[in-house]
Amino acid sequence: EPVIPTVIFLMSESFFDVTLLPGVEFERDPLETYHALAAEHPSGKFLSNTYCGGTGYVEMEVLTGLCSGLLRTGDTLTSLPGERYPLLPCISDVFAAQGYEMTFLHSYNSRLYNRAVIYDAFGFGRVLFDDAFPEDAEKRGGYISDIALSEMLLSLLREEHDAPQMIFTVSLYD
Repeated sequence: EPVIPTVIFLMSESFFDVTLLPGVEFERDPLETYHALAAEHPSGKFLSNTYCGGTGYVEMEVLTGLCSGLLRTGDTLTSLPGERYPLLPCISDVFAAQGYEMTFLHSYNSRLYNRAVIYDAFGFGRVLFDDAFPEDAEKRGGYISDIALSEMLLSLLREEHDAPQMIFTVSLYD
């Protein structure tokens, strides 16, 4: 029988490969672990026209394959009428067609970027934000830390499931 893997997509709102900055040199690789993992496992570059905020727009670009930079001025992928989201192409459609249960996990709240509406419309059976974390979850700078996010992700993976899992996770830190 073929193995149907659990898929975890981890998107960091703040990580970037500093070794790609032009004119910047390092005595040793500051991202040694990342580069070792990228060499051993599927990896690649993702380019976005969004910077200095707008992370919800990047999430939408990743999930739909649509570039927000091509929209009309003032339009965003996160401010469409709710009934439009099920009509957009989405990577979740591919996983749903394969029988996956899908979870969206973000360590921040649901108030920005219409996330609660969007991820429900994209077929994520569970949409979890900071209020799903334990009250004593570790914080960093007043926000849920990546350690706490990792612990939550591991607890989701330990749960019993009737179907393979696809977990789209967004981290505030790196």
